[in-house]
Amino acid sequence: MIFAAADLLGAKVCALISPELESLTPEWVDALIRPVLKESLDFVAPVYQRRRFDGLLVKNMLHPLIQAAYGYRIEEPIGREMAFSGRLVAHFLGQESRREDFLRFGAYAWMTTTAMAAGYRICQSFLGPRVEAAKRSGLDLNTTIREIAGAIFRCMEIHQAYWVPRQGSEDVPTFGFQPILDLDAVRIDRRRMFQMFRSGVDELGAVLEKILLPSTLEAIRENSKLEEKRFHFPDELWAKTVYEFASSHHRSVINRDHLLQALTPLYRGRVSSFIQGNLRADAQEVERKLESLRLEFERLKPYLIESWNRQT
Repeated sequence: MIFAAADLLGAKVCALISPELESLTPEWVDALIRPVLKESLDFVAPVYQRRRFDGLLVKNMLHPLIQAAYGYRIEEPIGREMAFSGRLVAHFLGQESRREDFLRFGAYAWMTTTAMAAGYRICQSFLGPRVEAAKRSGLDLNTTIREIAGAIFRCMEIHQAYWVPRQGSEDVPTFGFQPILDLDAVRIDRRRMFQMFRSGVDELGAVLEKILLPSTLEAIRENSKLEEKRFHFPDELWAKTVYEFASSHHRSVINRDHLLQALTPLYRGRVSSFIQGNLRADAQEVERKLESLRLEFERLKPYLIESWNRQT
């Protein structure tokens, strides 16, 4: 409806803002629409000021995966605030994939990746801290991963012809001043995350055997047997895990909902490891480690393509 209204009115720019947002200011609206109106850009993604250990699903999986596959370095590829040009609205309306059911919860991922795959001019704009009045409908982690990871994996199928031959990644224009502040960390029970990872690996063994290569699953199982303080989920193993899940989703090796649910305990293991390894790290050190993770995903893109094209 928003696309149709913008197209009918001949709007030059359209901005989407979450209704749950409590930190909205007039400056946010300006930061979103100005790059389209003044710089003739087509898609504006947000950059938020986050506390340490906030947004770990984005930082540890979605950002690295989209950067490696689509070739754009965007910090918030599924941000709930964004803006796009009238030209891009017309393109959105022309896509058959906009009618698919996954857009009920994957619209942000679809808009971002569709703009990338069609070659529209992408940028990002710093907005500041993001505060919601209440957590969005209280979604649990299982549901969040099933919806968001499922949407990204489906978008990769839709845009396969674009991302498979693309190599490397590029920066996008970034507007606004983004200070590097060492804000208080979000409190996460990493011990509980580790225990849920360990029990998930044990209980879902038969399911994981259908999704992951034997070498990947064996490495995960060996790590799950370690004591919590010695436990480490390396970047390379995590990248291979995500790539094998994306590829198995593409090939529908099992029911896709069951596959996505099996990703949750492994993500918990990665988060537990990431927090344990960064308890005493400052904001700059954490960012360096996240950059290393993104580069590891890029380095292993041939592994993704090989896995993606593997015959069942």
